Amino acid sequence: MSFDIRFGPYRFKHTIDQAPGLGRDMFDEHYHTQFELLYFIRGNADLFIEERRFEGVSNCLMVVRPGDHHYLHINDASCYERIVIRFDPAQLPPCLQGPLYQLAPVYDIRGTELARLFARLDSRCALAQGELLQELLKGCLIELLVVLCAQQTAPLRSDINDPVLQQLVDYIDANLVSIRVLEDICSALHLSRSTVNRLFARYMHVPVMAYLRTKKCILARDLIRQGLSATEACHRVGFAEYSTFYRAYVAVFHQPPAAMRRD
Repeated sequence: MSFDIRFGPYRFKHTIDQAPGLGRDMFDEHYHTQFELLYFIRGNADLFIEERRFEGVSNCLMVVRPGDHHYLHINDASCYERIVIRFDPAQLPPCLQGPLYQLAPVYDIRGTELARLFARLDSRCALAQGELLQELLKGCLIELLVVLCAQQTAPLRSDINDPVLQQLVDYIDANLVSIRVLEDICSALHLSRSTVNRLFARYMHVPVMAYLRTKKCILARDLIRQGLSATEACHRVGFAEYSTFYRAYVAVFHQPPAAMRRD
């Protein structure tokens, strides 16, 4: 059974592709503004998250944070099946929000309770409709997250795509607020603009400044939720001009910053 159910900040999707394109990088979107659980049930693919590569992720659960750039690279034409759940962590009980951010990116869950819970989603979708189904699926998500945060499964090991790329990503994450222009990164790491742009194009599939703006906007959204005004959040995350921040925020979230305060 396949399904694609969206409501509010939630999406539950089960996809089966009998003939995926060989060598294709899955996902037109390489980042999301929500959390994502991606259970890759079957197929032959490698996962790329930020600067890391995870090989052979069949039967694996990916935990992708908001703003993390990621994609699956299809290695052959065998059947590809996945379940995706996207959600806003702000809608979760407080006891889950902290542990969620402590999770590793990838877990092998074959034969575990988590795999069984994912397998039950198809039957759950057949039990109800409308608001009753929405409440049922939110309950399924909570159960999945509780088991995931409490489980002792060892995370899947990864490789670094490129040591210089790792330096870049680590530096951006550690200095997100203070970086204004590309030259700030280049001078700090003694790299040329062409090197930085080439590495991001090859491994991240996104321009470095677009990556930076996305991360800044996600941080700004969190600050607005905590009570800061849009203007305060704009300057707190390091935008020099509010107009630049406004355009970047709308490009990322498809709504103005003020909409977050109304929510």
